[in-house]
Amino acid sequence: MRLTGALVLSAGLAASSPAHATAPATCTDAHVQGQSDRRDSKLLSARNQFRVCAQDACGPLVASDCARWLDEVQASIPSVVVIAKDVSETNLLDVDVSMDGRPLPESTDGKSLEVDPGLHHFLFERPDLQSVRVTVLVAAGEQGKRVVVTMRTVGDRAGFDASVDARRRTVRRGMLYGGFGLGAVGVVVGTVTGVLALSTAAKVTPKCRTDICPPSTASDLDTAKALAVTSNVAFALGALGVVAGLVGVELRPSKLPDVGVALWLAPQGLAAGGTF
Repeated sequence: MRLTGALVLSAGLAASSPAHATAPATCTDAHVQGQSDRRDSKLLSARNQFRVCAQDACGPLVASDCARWLDEVQASIPSVVVIAKDVSETNLLDVDVSMDGRPLPESTDGKSLEVDPGLHHFLFERPDLQSVRVTVLVAAGEQGKRVVVTMRTVGDRAGFDASVDARRRTVRRGMLYGGFGLGAVGVVVGTVTGVLALSTAAKVTPKCRTDICPPSTASDLDTAKALAVTSNVAFALGALGVVAGLVGVELRPSKLPDVGVALWLAPQGLAAGGTF
């Protein structure tokens, strides 16, 4: 589909009109299939089925059911409004849009698009622009949900690079502050628990002879061993933290790896940008 001007898309993946004469078997099939589609949230298909069995030729009981369900389904079918803009907020022209892997038809230009409730994946493409993908959750009965994307020119990486640089700086700050912070905590905890382990052991040592200690010292010995293990682990973690901090000091943002795709939260869902 081509987006033209302010691009407001929509109208349903709609269906053909039911035949004037309807066989009983067709009525029954539509009556059953329409209910199944409705339970599966395939409201557009359910509407088509109920249109078939709501005809007078299907008999009063079946037609009455289908007519009522048709009204209920019609009220529950949501719609979306698709808008593509550039970085200056100008509406874009000639953008190819597909939904769930299927191109949107030319006949829907300038109209709202009826969709089944649930998640839908939109792809916006134009030769001179970076493609944009966005996933949108549409609730039953929700009307005119805006699907707005911003498309950048292929040669303009300013916004994309700024996002990459920001992530690089975040990673570097995490290594600096997190690493040195972990190192400091490790040294403090290791020192405290080490001192406590030595102090506890010093109380027990005079009571022991040739590495044989009386039963009364068992609790103090266990405490000393546990404190010693804790001290060793804390010092090891502290050392790792210091190493990470030193790496962060030496590592410049430009040395961190680049990424090929940028992700961000749009008002209507998760969006991705890049060169596809």
